[in-house]
Amino acid sequence: MRGGRPAPIRIRRGAVIIRAGQAGVPWHLISGLARIDRVSPSGAQCAGLALPGDLLGCEACVDGHYAFDAIALTPCTAVPCHEVEATTSPALLVADLVVKQTRAAALLAARTGAPLERVRRLIGLLASGGGPTPTPAAIVLPRLADMGLLTNLAPETVCRVLAELREQGVLPDKQSVRQTATRRQDHACEASANKRLYA
Repeated sequence: MRGGRPAPIRIRRGAVIIRAGQAGVPWHLISGLARIDRVSPSGAQCAGLALPGDLLGCEACVDGHYAFDAIALTPCTAVPCHEVEATTSPALLVADLVVKQTRAAALLAARTGAPLERVRRLIGLLASGGGPTPTPAAIVLPRLADMGLLTNLAPETVCRVLAELREQGVLPDKQSVRQTATRRQDHACEASANKRLYA
């Protein structure tokens, strides 16, 4: 803990961040994407999407228990909030509620219409990160199965649509992504070698 505050925790893709029914405090999502699931006897249903800056499990402020599951769709970083901070910051909770209501409408729009438009809307939602300028090339997309769940499409359909969006230039092709990653690795190796030379 730094200065009395808990340190951020890294969460792997697919891991449960919070689980419905368990006791706990709200969490602040610092990076990554998370799916909010409503759990019922018939199974789990997608109830929302969390982006960096969101609070997870705000309902725990009422009775100390989570009402929804939060699943990491990509590698995430999150930090638990202090109970005192969460319950004495109504403005923060109201602002978070407004953002989630707006995003819920956008997510609903991503589940209707032609497959290309559904995936395009989802990518726009993920890329915005709550900000005004979408940057599709900078985002880490969830798995095909997760994108299919969010758009109500089969994973195979999502795969075909992503290929079409790459052809249109909306998304970078996989080869350019690999080349960028390779250049970053080469630069890191070169910097490390220079550091050893001048040490």
